[in-house]
Amino acid sequence: MQVLRKPSKIEICWVRGSDNINFREEQVYLVLGRRGAGKSALLEAIGENHFVCGNNILDLFGASSGEGLAWLRSPWVEEDNRALLIKGEDIDVMSSWNVKDWRSVTLHDLENNRFVISATPLYRNKDEEYLAAGRVLDLLFERISFSRLIYVLVRESSSLFYSRLKIRKSQLEAKAEGSYVMREARHHGMSMGLDTQKLTAVDADLRMLCDFIFIKSLGILGLPHEWKWVFGYFDPAWVRSMYKREFGCITAKGAVGAGENEMPSWHKRPQENIFRSLDIRISKPPLEEQEREAVDHMDDY
Repeated sequence: MQVLRKPSKIEICWVRGSDNINFREEQVYLVLGRRGAGKSALLEAIGENHFVCGNNILDLFGASSGEGLAWLRSPWVEEDNRALLIKGEDIDVMSSWNVKDWRSVTLHDLENNRFVISATPLYRNKDEEYLAAGRVLDLLFERISFSRLIYVLVRESSSLFYSRLKIRKSQLEAKAEGSYVMREARHHGMSMGLDTQKLTAVDADLRMLCDFIFIKSLGILGLPHEWKWVFGYFDPAWVRSMYKREFGCITAKGAVGAGENEMPSWHKRPQENIFRSLDIRISKPPLEEQEREAVDHMDDY
């Protein structure tokens, strides 16, 4: 008998207007909050809800501790074991899950695997990780038709900009392409979930493309001047020090609400060695060799 599992709850009480999160539609979600505010947990909860609606998960970037790998112990991977790890070219990864280097990944891989994870520790360095993410996103933009959405989880929104910068070599071109990715994603069957510690770190042109902006605990970071109107609905003291499960929400339709989300039970804990927990072993070439090869690859990509 199949066990029907429920995704982590996301509940919102609207204080101005109302809106609905439709996980069967292509939407862009941005989560704002200080370090440790629970941004990743909310993006993962959004991802769980996408998965139970039949969508795929593509987890890009993340902390150097490999937090995105925690998906592999989620009940969703247990029920549908089509998971793929993307790694650097010269990194050896010993795992019970399928592994491919980033130059070998195809569009079929991204569509056929319910979970695709590209985690920082699986690359020689950040440069290679940005190149890999750029190529993966380019593959997704080859999708002309699709049977299911792909929820692209970008754990730090600035990484989206840097991944385009590594390819285009120009900040102006990279910024334009970052906007293009978010604007055109819906036409290629992508929902996107991004986080940032500072709202001003996300260009205004990109913020305008978000369907839902979630505000987590800000601490001393505060909000830019043009967003001070939010405090007409939320107590500044609450915004500064809310619990990890709490958030404020603003939508593209102008609705404002406050809510709570459950943290997925499989979420990586702060001091946990996720590689030991999942029995994943990696081997990297010596540092000098890594740096030499990274320069060579930058020239030929």
